[in-house]
Amino acid sequence: MRLMAVRLVCAAMVATAAGTRCPAAPSASDEPRRLLVVSVPGLRADDIQHPRSQALRSLASRAAVGWMNTRTARVPGQRRDPPEAVYVSLASGARAKVGEWVGRPSLATMDRLARLNTTLNYRVPVGALGRAVLGAGGSTEAVGNEDDTAPRRAALLLAMDPLGRVSRDATGAGPPRGSQSLAPFGIRQTYRDFAVPRATLTVWVFGDVVRADRYARLCTPAAAASHRDAALAGLDAFLERRVLPLLQQRELAVALIAPGPAPSAPDGDRLAPVVWSAGGASRGLLTSPSTRTPGLVTVTDFLPSALHWLRLKEPPGLVGRPWYAGGEAPDGATEAARWASLYRAWLDRSERQRAFGGLAGLQAALAFAGFLLVWRGGRAGAVRACALAVLVLPAFHLLAPVVPMPGLWAAWAAAIACMVGVGLVGAMGPTPLVRAVGVGCAGLVAAVAPVDLATGGDLVRGAWMGYSVMEGARYYGIGNELGGALLGCGLVAISAAAPLAAQVGRAALASWALVTVFLVGSPGAGANVGAFAGAAAGLGACAVVLLRASGRGRAGLVVVASAAALTVAIGAIDVLAGPHAQSHLARALLQGPELPMLVARKVQLNLFLILHSVWALGLVAGLLWYAACRARIEGPLSMSDRLRRAGLLAGGGAMLALNDSGVVAAALTVLPVAAASALWLPRLPEPSGVPCEPSSPA
Repeated sequence: MRLMAVRLVCAAMVATAAGTRCPAAPSASDEPRRLLVVSVPGLRADDIQHPRSQALRSLASRAAVGWMNTRTARVPGQRRDPPEAVYVSLASGARAKVGEWVGRPSLATMDRLARLNTTLNYRVPVGALGRAVLGAGGSTEAVGNEDDTAPRRAALLLAMDPLGRVSRDATGAGPPRGSQSLAPFGIRQTYRDFAVPRATLTVWVFGDVVRADRYARLCTPAAAASHRDAALAGLDAFLERRVLPLLQQRELAVALIAPGPAPSAPDGDRLAPVVWSAGGASRGLLTSPSTRTPGLVTVTDFLPSALHWLRLKEPPGLVGRPWYAGGEAPDGATEAARWASLYRAWLDRSERQRAFGGLAGLQAALAFAGFLLVWRGGRAGAVRACALAVLVLPAFHLLAPVVPMPGLWAAWAAAIACMVGVGLVGAMGPTPLVRAVGVGCAGLVAAVAPVDLATGGDLVRGAWMGYSVMEGARYYGIGNELGGALLGCGLVAISAAAPLAAQVGRAALASWALVTVFLVGSPGAGANVGAFAGAAAGLGACAVVLLRASGRGRAGLVVVASAAALTVAIGAIDVLAGPHAQSHLARALLQGPELPMLVARKVQLNLFLILHSVWALGLVAGLLWYAACRARIEGPLSMSDRLRRAGLLAGGGAMLALNDSGVVAAALTVLPVAAASALWLPRLPEPSGVPCEPSSPA
């Protein structure tokens, strides 16, 4: 023993003299990490506070919680996203589509899925999660199913690689159909069906909740409620006995998800509950750089989150980002109540966004009516009523959500009251008042929207003319709808104020324009490249007109150079930001082969909307209205008219060409400008007793 001790001391001295280090003992961080995915199809928001869901609430208090937008690839005629498509999307990191033949996945299934998704205009690496795990020498397994009258084992797609390989397939294990005669479809799972997870990636499927949901249409309401109570009681025992004891394992992450909303969820619902515990250290609200919204993640965030935890390399072209826990982490019932309340708030907001959506049909009808009245020489009161209605709608959509309203009926009542009020002002009010109201509505949008973008964007997120959490196309920044409305309203305000403003006033307008353009394009605020280009082109064109009118035409080159410098600065900020803070465009630029696919996807969507969207009618009607107003102007154009024309041609054209929904942005740019042109239209019959006003403030 003494000789051995001497040898060890000598060896240590030699190692120290040579400048080397002895191998360190393995630490907890060096141990292989594992991931357990617990799939509970059919889980709803109201289940969170159900009396039977005590273990679920306990889990929520000890982990990070949130809601996942589970939108998959768009398929014509498809009203709901199939859970099978959600499983494929989770495992591939891209929104996928499936066929009806995915109930029992196999090698042939994976081949068909790969071929089917090549028809999309973006990459869908089917089986990416399984390939990453197996390729790194790990193992995968899947246990449980959601069978009813047919095999439903699509959760296996989470663990399979592109060749259909999985280390252990136990999706057929558990009680056979008919073994529980009183259970939905004769099947009931228990916690005993699930053993301690040992694989690198383990997928557990608890299918009783969705079986009860599907069985509800085959039985009485009382029986359906009883079946759901029993399923939730079984889920509670399963979570209590099998999942909660695993949360303290430092090398294990647990993700509880629902593969899409329950079959009984409202139409248009795309939010599914998600719980995440990484080594027992995650608490609070789950979020990701994809949404920048506490409590909200996307289906494409799951794969990068799983690979990040497992320390595996991401495949190129992923649009999702790893999620993380943030915000406060209250205890027990408080966390569960907040978790459920987020869903109710987003569902209510999305219903109003879907109901209003900018009222594209109404705006198109108002613009077409205004065009006919101007073309046929209708009364000025009717023309101005249409113009005021168009100008008030963007402000109403942006600011009305601030006012608490008990339901959708109250929102419609407020919209009708607003429209009737401004219609009466336009039809019967004196011309100066009508113009002041119109410019005030436009100025309100032009002033409030940039301030909101600079302070977090809460108004823009909640606007009824904005993007929807349920739709899942955008989650932060300024959307194409408000981007177009902001430019259109800004052009109205500038054309009314700039001709009358002194030098200091014009400098203030220039500062507003510069700040607005920066905020719209900044990755940390508006994050909208197409709207940035449109705003820069439209407001820059107005600056050139003003400079030429003041005899400083050559200064227009300074405007062009400033726009180019601003573009370079915003691009540099985006590209040089960290990987988890970059916009999707910066990521595409850095992943060269993905950029052409991104451009093609945006062009394809814009062409589709031009042919199918109601906003295309609004764009045409707005252009006709503006052209009819221009045709009635004799002699040289006033300064206001020239500002509106320059901004409309440059900004509206850029909005149309450079946005994936350019027809929407262009329409909402054109409509306010056409309405403002109608307000200053000369020589139309006036209401009795109202004097005629000159055509322009200039």
